[in-house]
Amino acid sequence: MAILEQRKESFNGWPPECPVSWEDVARAGFVFQGYSDCVRCFYCNGGLRNWEQGDDPYVEHARWFPNCVYIRQIMGQAFVNAVQERKKTGQTKITYKDIENDLEEQGQVVVNALSTPPVERDVAVTSLIHEGFPREDVVREAQALRSDNLSLSVEELYKRLTRQQSVASTNTQTSVDEDVEGIIEQNRSLRHNLLCKICMDREVRVVFLPCGHLISCQECSTALRECPVCRGHIRACVMAQL
Repeated sequence: MAILEQRKESFNGWPPECPVSWEDVARAGFVFQGYSDCVRCFYCNGGLRNWEQGDDPYVEHARWFPNCVYIRQIMGQAFVNAVQERKKTGQTKITYKDIENDLEEQGQVVVNALSTPPVERDVAVTSLIHEGFPREDVVREAQALRSDNLSLSVEELYKRLTRQQSVASTNTQTSVDEDVEGIIEQNRSLRHNLLCKICMDREVRVVFLPCGHLISCQECSTALRECPVCRGHIRACVMAQL
């Protein structure tokens, strides 16, 4: 149940009148118990029920089970701390917006580890910007690709960008194509290095301690107790800033 898709499958029979999205509940680490609106965290085993309008699963998880490693990894310790500070005041309804505002006052932002990274951080985007393509053009076309659910790759980005540019001569075009072939190869290598070695799908995000290996995405890391590389016991996990 550490895998999100497995948790989603447990929500068959989720009451349609429940005011909270079952997908958000699953993302927050909970598994449906099969009756009423009762859920339980796969990691800390904390249970919640009687969801009300305006409840946020991430906030409620951090509110009632602040020591859960999963919610701390997904939302960050600052998020959990902010929720706990609100709880101490006796506030009965804590909203996601409340926490966003509290963190903003501290010069921080809410970062959900399950959210899709911004296109500006994608290897294909940074590679083409480095090669001289205008940043605004590259980011715009990358966002268009993501909106169309197309592959965000150097090849696709290059095709879109070159449609908008006139090439001065055949020789220049040949030179550009050769440069792009090199970028594509580098891109493949970088993407491989940045992919989770467990699911081979999401971006690596988590460093295992004390061994220091960076090979897993956030979702897969919650299912591991030993490092797949060195087989050492994982005592703690920290989010990497890539």
